[in-house]
Amino acid sequence: MKPTILRDISLEHLAGQLPPALNKLISMRHMKLVSYTVILFDTDPKHVTPSAKVRQALKRIKDSDRKVIAVGGEFTTEAMSLFEERQVEVLSSEHSGWTDGAYEKIKIQIGARVKKRFLFSDVKIEHNPSVQHLQELGVEEWPTWEKEVSEFPWHYDEEETCFFLEGDVIVQVEDRKPVRIGKGDLVTFPKGLSCTWEIHKPVRKHYKFG
Repeated sequence: MKPTILRDISLEHLAGQLPPALNKLISMRHMKLVSYTVILFDTDPKHVTPSAKVRQALKRIKDSDRKVIAVGGEFTTEAMSLFEERQVEVLSSEHSGWTDGAYEKIKIQIGARVKKRFLFSDVKIEHNPSVQHLQELGVEEWPTWEKEVSEFPWHYDEEETCFFLEGDVIVQVEDRKPVRIGKGDLVTFPKGLSCTWEIHKPVRKHYKFG
């Protein structure tokens, strides 16, 4: 079965095409009104999708596809690592997402099955959040921070949420995959995180601690 790419589709619309087990997971999600680009694999709970098929499907994803979610029965460990690299959420018979409210639960579930280096760092990124969401957070009232092209270590003594107005940054976390952040990203850095910032284009961002 060749994976199907569905664009600008809500999870409610998708629900009618899935087995009951996956529909139940969809009903548990909080981001019900969000439109997704969905990569629909074989949804048979007993079917394990290999990494080769996942790699082929990811080649069909465009730069304009932001909130991408992969749906299928099950995926190999290597396939899961490919999703992690591209920051693709996963909805399967075993997993209910990478970046939504189930995030902590999923990390525990896959911890015994996936090598530590394949897990997300605790940096949470929302690409191109809605204007309404930014207004609810009061982002325009937050202070502004600017930084030129540079590289430096950083430690977060408390949680920071920031919205990038400009810039291109790679955040390196020890034993984790690097995280790329840029214009239009709403990012949360957790308290206690130690990392290295590599700024490739000057940064201008709104930020809030705590």
